[in-house]
Amino acid sequence: MFGFDHVVAPTARGTLKNSYVPLKNNNDETEAASTRLEQSPPFALLLLGTDQRGKENGLSDSIIYTVVRPKDNKVLFVSIPRDSYTRIVGAEDIYS
Repeated sequence: MFGFDHVVAPTARGTLKNSYVPLKNNNDETEAASTRLEQSPPFALLLLGTDQRGKENGLSDSIIYTVVRPKDNKVLFVSIPRDSYTRIVGAEDIYS
């Protein structure tokens, strides 16, 4: 606990404080953007993270399928394990 309280926490606090930049306070544009988003249909995103050190090939270390439902003000995240296997139609069946 000592290490976190005296080493990690102050560093994280400073980093987070410097990462925030307030937007201009323009209520007309903010309300218009909010209205456009609320009226948009649901959409999906595939979030991929990679891990690469030095000159080695980057490997996928996180795969998250995301569905955003603006009208409901909801977001669904499904984490897919990186070592998942699936059959690819038309590919040679190497697992039988």
